[in-house]
Amino acid sequence: MAEIIFTLLMLVMLQAVLGFDNLLYISLE
Repeated sequence: MAEIIFTLLMLVMLQAVLGFDNLLYISLE
């Protein structure tokens, strides 16, 4: 069970980082 929660957290963090990176890229354009 803990492994599933950890995997979900990693996916959410990855999406947050990608989304933030995308916003930064758009604001720099």
